[in-house]
Amino acid sequence: MLASMNVMTSLGLINSGFTKLLSSRIYQQFLRPQMEHGLAITPLTKTLVTKKLEQAQNDSIRRFHGAHSLSSTVITRHLGRIPPMQTRVDLLRFKYLHRIATLPADSLLSIIIVVSTSAPRRLTATSPWIRLSHHLLWHQYKSLEDPPPTQRFLNAHLDTLHTAASSHSTLLQQCRPKRGIDPILHVPMDRRHRSRLIRWRLVWLTGGSPKLCACGQTISKRHIISLVPDMLIHCPSSSTVYHVNPPHMRPRANGGATGQSSQQSSWPWNNSSTPTTKNPPLQTCSKG
Repeated sequence: MLASMNVMTSLGLINSGFTKLLSSRIYQQFLRPQMEHGLAITPLTKTLVTKKLEQAQNDSIRRFHGAHSLSSTVITRHLGRIPPMQTRVDLLRFKYLHRIATLPADSLLSIIIVVSTSAPRRLTATSPWIRLSHHLLWHQYKSLEDPPPTQRFLNAHLDTLHTAASSHSTLLQQCRPKRGIDPILHVPMDRRHRSRLIRWRLVWLTGGSPKLCACGQTISKRHIISLVPDMLIHCPSSSTVYHVNPPHMRPRANGGATGQSSQQSSWPWNNSSTPTTKNPPLQTCSKG
């Protein structure tokens, strides 16, 4: 795992290399399967999962996000829809048990299970299959009268875990309530702007020592959001009038042929032809 991570780092799996979305997918497709090999049938202790596997995953995520060794990975995992390793172990075991349950009766594995479970109790008490079949998620699925498709059942389970984690995490409460790839990672934008949005989502902005705003209050995420008009926060997806500097309206470097400034081209309500009642001006701090 560490050797593969070093190879990927030399290829561009770093903060200034691949995009965060591509880095997350490379990790899930090439690096994480190395840790997941045999997890479905291997007896694991809680210490091994929490200290070894979770630490390996967190170190990999911190590396391609450019975070320090003690930073939290709750938000970074939520952005790329990367579940904790304990959740991955539960999903792998559930899928393994479901595949065994759908095997033909004359398959080799089915025959081995029947023979091993028909032995005396003193011989089957320590059987790996007996311990694996007592998985909680699998028992919940079998207890349903009309079991739904496995993918729908697992998605509902993941949604429940995410809701429970959000109720105890202040950082997750500031993110999107639903699971999925955060639009910050895939919406077309400049690399510099994407980096700022990711740092904003990770609560890395404003960083450093506290700074005072022009109004005298301390600059914080909540204070800056209070200065942004509601129409920018709740911008309709089908409207381009309220979009800040959309791609087809980007101002030219010299202000355009009409002599418009870049601010007038970027903010539609600065244009005299735009009704001021519909597009209120941007709020600014007032001294005093």
